[in-house]
Amino acid sequence: MMRFLKKFLLLALLFCGYSASAADSDIYKVTGVAASASGNSPVAAKNFAHSSALREAFTTLLSRLEMKSEIADSVSEEEIVDMVRSEQIENEKIVGNSYSATLNIEFSKDFVEHILANKKKVSSQVKVTSQRYVLIPVISKKYEPAVWNEGNQWKKSVGKNIERKSANKFLIPDGDIADIAALGGVDLTKIDYAQIQPVLAKYKANAAYSLVFSYDEIESRALVEVVRIDQSQSKRVKLSFADANKVNLSYLVDRVAEKTIDYLMNSVGAFDQNSDPSLIKLRVEIGSLLDWMMLKTKLENSGLINQINLDLISRDNVLLSVNYIGNGNFVDAFAQKGIALSPQPDNYFKINAK
Repeated sequence: MMRFLKKFLLLALLFCGYSASAADSDIYKVTGVAASASGNSPVAAKNFAHSSALREAFTTLLSRLEMKSEIADSVSEEEIVDMVRSEQIENEKIVGNSYSATLNIEFSKDFVEHILANKKKVSSQVKVTSQRYVLIPVISKKYEPAVWNEGNQWKKSVGKNIERKSANKFLIPDGDIADIAALGGVDLTKIDYAQIQPVLAKYKANAAYSLVFSYDEIESRALVEVVRIDQSQSKRVKLSFADANKVNLSYLVDRVAEKTIDYLMNSVGAFDQNSDPSLIKLRVEIGSLLDWMMLKTKLENSGLINQINLDLISRDNVLLSVNYIGNGNFVDAFAQKGIALSPQPDNYFKINAK
């Protein structure tokens, strides 16, 4: 009887140990993560969709571990990739410049614990702000704008002033593969919302500012063209800084960067007041009036809008704006209702209702 009892206890302990290990393993497996995006190319769309899906899976893992979701903001894309033990891609589809797939991701417990050990301390000290803005410092030399090259002193100076004055409000893109894929080939002096939207979504930012620096040697004057791009508007302001003493160019760039950040800190509030983030401009492609009537009913029954403003109806297109009342990213919210939005120039989103 005693021998049987010992065997029973041993088996019970082994079973408990196995159950705990299996439970741990299940916590670190995040399945059914939807990855979808549109970009300037299929590669750009896939890269952005993949990195966004990994971050979404990581946020889900934090929730399971009962940790603050703000910690995710302090974890870089490379760190998230390092924490992934394995991933499985299902239902992968590429149509034009759009990509979609479903990911099953397993994180490595040891790597997650190692990376998060220091992040928890940092997150308790950082004040999270609800307003964030992406800054893209462009330096124009001989009419050729540059951002990512190492010689962009303007980018370094802007970054230095952000760290010193408002690190929680402004940020410069990391310049990783996803950023370069999204913005590569784009004229950053004439960028619109459709082109910048993937970057805003990645960094969870409200708007972007393209800061184009140039130097007029004839008038000894530094110029900064500030272009604000958000969902409902695009606005340009040109700042001018006289170089009366003809100081060292590096020193001038630092001073102009400081004054430009001061200007942004004082003006973003006014820009935000003139911007309505709930207003979405739609361009609907139709084959008949019936297509439009069916889509209109679908929009009204979606629970995502409370107002439709009709601007134009033609044989092939309907232009309108809607007031979004849903939660979270509106592109994802509409997609869940079976309405696919694709970014277009002039801050419009296209719906194919044919």
